Amino acid sequence: MDEGVAGVIAGIAGLVGAGIGGLASVRHQSRAEHSHWVREQRRQAYGGIIDAYAVFTTSVQRCRTQMLLGRLPAAELTEQLLNELTALILVGAHPQLWGPDLMVERVSALTSAAAQVYVVITEWPAVHGSGDRAAMARHLEKLASRNRDVAEARTLFVDGARMTLGRPG
Repeated sequence: MDEGVAGVIAGIAGLVGAGIGGLASVRHQSRAEHSHWVREQRRQAYGGIIDAYAVFTTSVQRCRTQMLLGRLPAAELTEQLLNELTALILVGAHPQLWGPDLMVERVSALTSAAAQVYVVITEWPAVHGSGDRAAMARHLEKLASRNRDVAEARTLFVDGARMTLGRPG
């Protein structure tokens, strides 16, 4: 083989090798960028859930304070609580887009537990109206139990979010 032809073949082989290497590098970079983008979407979704939960629990505590004092929470407060629960449920749907399935399950547990807290609060007027102090005490313990359930669900959600966001993709 002529040295010139060998040089051309070597040059072509070098270009092909560089092209294949470059293509692999572009694919790797594209996957890395996509993983970063998905992680950012998850971070925003999970952060929104934590923010909505914080707003909801603030109103829960305001209702609970009224209940502990033997009073009915104001209608405006229970309406606000319903709006905040609705907001939590709506933002809680976002992980269905970004996953993973573990986080979909954990946010579902969180919103379900929050809904149970709301139900217990809305049952208070009937219990309070009975005038039965023992029934009122049992109902307040039921609320405390549901609050523990929602706090545990939040902890599991946060643990899952930390685990998920700690590794992109």
